[in-house]
Parts: sequence; C-alpha cells; structure tokens
Amino acid sequence: MSRPRRNAGPSSGGAIFLGLTYIGIYLSTDLGYDSTQVLWLSASVVLVTVLLMVPAGWLAARFGSRRILLFGLLGFLVTAYPAMMLMGRHSLPLAGVAYLLFMLSSAFVQVPAASLWPHLFERRVRYTGMAIGYNVGTVLAGGTAPYISAFLVQRTGNLLSPAFFVMVVCVIGIGALLTVREDV
Repeated sequence: MSRPRRNAGPSSGGAIFLGLTYIGIYLSTDLGYDSTQVLWLSASVVLVTVLLMVPAGWLAARFGSRRILLFGLLGFLVTAYPAMMLMGRHSLPLAGVAYLLFMLSSAFVQVPAASLWPHLFERRVRYTGMAIGYNVGTVLAGGTAPYISAFLVQRTGNLLSPAFFVMVVCVIGIGALLTVREDV
C-alpha cells in the first residue's frame, strides 16, 4: 500500500518558472530595460544559480533535504516582493542584483527536492508517483506562472502583483513540506 504524501512541486515550479520566464519579460517589456542586456543578465543569473547547486547539494546532504528545501521556499517567499520592487528602480545593475537575490533560492529548492521526492513514495509506485507529482505540479504552477503573472498585472495594474503569486505558491509548498515527516 502506498503512503499518501504531499508534493511541494507546484510551489517550486511556480517560483522557479516565474524567475526563468517571466522576469526577463517583466524587465524588458514592463520596465523598459534593453532586451539584449536583459538576455545577458538572465543568462548570468541562471549560470550563478546553477553553480550554486553544488553547495546546495552539500548542504542538503549535511542538514537534510527537507530543511534546505524549507530554506529555499522561505527564501522565495521573503525575496519575491522586495526583488521585484528593486527591479523597478530604473537601474539595470540593481535589477540584476535583485534578480539574482530572488533566483538564489532556486538552487535551495531544486536540489533538495530532487533527493526528497523519491522518498515520498514506496518503491513499487515511486516512478509513477514522482512523474505524476512533479509533472502535474510543474505544468499547473510552473507552466502557468508567466500567464498568471501577466494576468495579475493586467487585472490589478500593479507590476509587483506577480510577487504575490510566488508568495502564495510558497506558502502552499511550505504547508505541504511540513506534512513530510521523513528527511533525507
């Protein structure tokens, strides 16, 4: 019999995909930064985030995936609004720092999640459980993140409203993560 578990996939997908897809559009279209410079900035932020995955993995192995994942979700939760606010200060270097500050949490979510999720399912349903949980979560929150963000901006007129989307999915993810009793 498989153990019912919750998956923090939607929270990580929503926050990460907002950073990977929407922020570049936000910087160039909504805030008016040069699109070529934004592309280079985005590539640089992603490179730093990828390089940070090695120490994030070490920390997850040392302190437990659940704790580091919680740290990453809290990081997204507390940096989303201030980062988006700083991006609007009409300074590309400041926008880059804010973008990096927001995306640093990505490493602390992706790496521990990859080692934690397999342990949420018994061996006989592990691949199916992970495939469904990860992919449905990614599609629902990650795939829709840019659309939800654009919709929120259009409906509210507030360029910072996507930060609230990130905050909501992170609270959902933290709630789901707190129900996970095992740590790896």
